[in-house]
Amino acid sequence: MNVFSKLSFLICGCLVCIGGFSACSKTQPAEEKAPEAEVKADEAKPAEEAKPAEEAKPVADAMEPGSKKEAIQKVVREHSNEFKGCYESALANNPGLNGRILLSWMIDAEGAVSEVTVKETSMNNKEVEDCLAGKLSEWKFEGLAKNGKIQVEYPFVFEMAKTDNAGSKEGREAVQKVVRAHSDELRECYESGLTKTPDLKGRILLSWTVDGEGVVSEATVKETSMNNKEVEDCLVGKLNGWKFEGMVKDGKTQIEYPFVFESAK
Repeated sequence: MNVFSKLSFLICGCLVCIGGFSACSKTQPAEEKAPEAEVKADEAKPAEEAKPAEEAKPVADAMEPGSKKEAIQKVVREHSNEFKGCYESALANNPGLNGRILLSWMIDAEGAVSEVTVKETSMNNKEVEDCLAGKLSEWKFEGLAKNGKIQVEYPFVFEMAKTDNAGSKEGREAVQKVVRAHSDELRECYESGLTKTPDLKGRILLSWTVDGEGVVSEATVKETSMNNKEVEDCLVGKLNGWKFEGMVKDGKTQIEYPFVFESAK
């Protein structure tokens, strides 16, 4: 069974989970949870740095909180190939590399990024962490902070996915493309669970088989730290309706794909 990385879906393989609503899936470092980023107002800065209260208006006053999270997630998704590159570069020297990195940064009124820091890490790999921070420093989040600055915290989860014969670059990309195309369904399952359990989070490893026509069968929850039947059954149900065309010419292939869900702080 070959191993390949994927991007996590917060909707976080590389499983790259992306902050807040993190639903990670596996195929290459990220993407698909995404995730919703935590947004904080200027007041969180030390008193000597904070602007007068009348200037430090609430975060992006022209946008609702949900819109801000979606806008941040959109920018992160657009740069998914960059953080995938950071992770895959390190994988060459450390094939078992995985973990969660929580980044924190500031966004000013022009959308420029500053004060990028690694707030938490379970990966403990300076190469990946410095690469992510460097890439992030060049991104632009326009229209989010009209007055003052806002602070964002966003988790990225990286993990290796496993498959029988989709271990080639083409196979990884094919799986990841399908998962990304259905990211709204993954988010829907998670957000439904969040309405009843606001602090709901965890990792769900799904396993399924794809036949020569791209049809999914034998979808199961192989591992879970979320232990929420509603979300798990929802994911399995959605997955059973997907198609992975062109992946298998003869016989079947088995895929294991992790989805990491986490609410931003």
